[in-house]
Amino acid sequence: MTTYVIFTKEKTFNADMLNRYVEKGMPTFQQSTGTALAFNGDHTVFEGDPVEGITILSFSSKDEALAWYWSPAYQQAALIRKEASRFSVVMVEGLVKETV
Repeated sequence: MTTYVIFTKEKTFNADMLNRYVEKGMPTFQQSTGTALAFNGDHTVFEGDPVEGITILSFSSKDEALAWYWSPAYQQAALIRKEASRFSVVMVEGLVKETV
């Protein structure tokens, strides 16, 4: 089942360090089976607090999403992200299409 990993960038503390995170983290994603659906594009918050950016990644399964997120290479990059910024990160499974 398609699974999405959604990053919501709430606050940047150090932009240079956050750029280092992207430089280290992007290759880990490019080597995964995932697809980027949105990457900090123009967005509108209808409800809730303002956010700086939203990234949506799609994986063909929950196992593939978990394998990428918990990989040692991505976790090294994530340490930089956590020091440079505040994000919320969630994983959600997509809908199952029923066939008739």
